[in-house]
Amino acid sequence: MRRRLFDILSGMLCGAIIFGGGAAYAASVIASPSTHHVTVDGVPVSVEAYNIDGNNYFQLRDLARLVGFNVIWDNATRTVEIDTDADYSELEQPATTTTPDAGMDTDLDSIREEIVALTNALRREHELPALAMDDDLMAAAQVRAEETGEPAMAIQLPDDRIVTGKTSDLLGASASALLNALKMLGGIHDAIDLISPIVIEPIQHLKTRHLGSQNPRLHSDEILIALSICAATNPTAALALRQLDKLRGAEAHSSVILSRVDSDMYRKLGINFTCEPQYQSKNLYHK
Repeated sequence: MRRRLFDILSGMLCGAIIFGGGAAYAASVIASPSTHHVTVDGVPVSVEAYNIDGNNYFQLRDLARLVGFNVIWDNATRTVEIDTDADYSELEQPATTTTPDAGMDTDLDSIREEIVALTNALRREHELPALAMDDDLMAAAQVRAEETGEPAMAIQLPDDRIVTGKTSDLLGASASALLNALKMLGGIHDAIDLISPIVIEPIQHLKTRHLGSQNPRLHSDEILIALSICAATNPTAALALRQLDKLRGAEAHSSVILSRVDSDMYRKLGINFTCEPQYQSKNLYHK
């Protein structure tokens, strides 16, 4: 059993490291909860897994706990050690424990760069585009999320200006950031409402009362439909709508994993996006 485990670890290790913490540095890569059943020696087990491009990714420590081997992080050599002769333990080796110092940020940066380099090597083998980190974009989304205590989104326009969007009672962060990006591109003052709440509220009522949605906030596709309706009588909304083509090639980062509908819309608009490896709530199914 343990010998066979090594046949699959190489395929899982990169995903296990990326999804064990930090940001998911993936341009337009969708991570959705895996629906596959997992058994260990024929016994069904519950384990968190994500499906990316048809492949299942697990946290390495979850596999260690289930199968029965130990995982140790050696900070001195930047090495993940797998010990198949030892049972899984939550304890870290004392010898590898370090005291935080001024060089830790540099160490984290080098680890991130190494993860991206290894991931890009795998992506090149599968003829996929290379990934890149954007610290300013990631920081903008995280700061906005910390300020509001809710999911946030940051978009870096092709001219390098960064705009953010927050979660509100009316809009999700992705929809909010999209509207704010169109405002910035069109030179529209941030205080101007492109879409009146009296337009948004009936859509929310339709979603929750008749279409079975548990989330009343408008997604990216819904906000663009509402904007196009307003553009028929509102010149400012029409100006914002004309900026859509300028979003192609923009970069975005979300403080949480995007819903399928938002990720699909961003992809259709030509916006490359990354996200933190965590869901907005423990309910893994977006409805």
